Amino acid sequence: MTIYDDVWARYRRKPVRGEWARGLRSRLKAAHVTQGQLSRESGYDPSHVSRWISGHVEPTLEAKLVLDEAFDRITSSGDSDD
Repeated sequence: MTIYDDVWARYRRKPVRGEWARGLRSRLKAAHVTQGQLSRESGYDPSHVSRWISGHVEPTLEAKLVLDEAFDRITSSGDSDD
């Protein structure tokens, strides 16, 4: 095993759990909004949304803004149940 393999293995085991991801997870849970709803409304692939919400990958600022706007549209429409 090389040093790169070791670093990669640790990275894969420990996702980066940023403040933004924690905040979004809390907002989704509180509003009863699913990742699927957020994915559909934002236009992003469900796998991307999942990785962003889990904290495995940090989204770009543009993606954060799009997800925030999508969340606002979902919750303002009253359609927060799948």
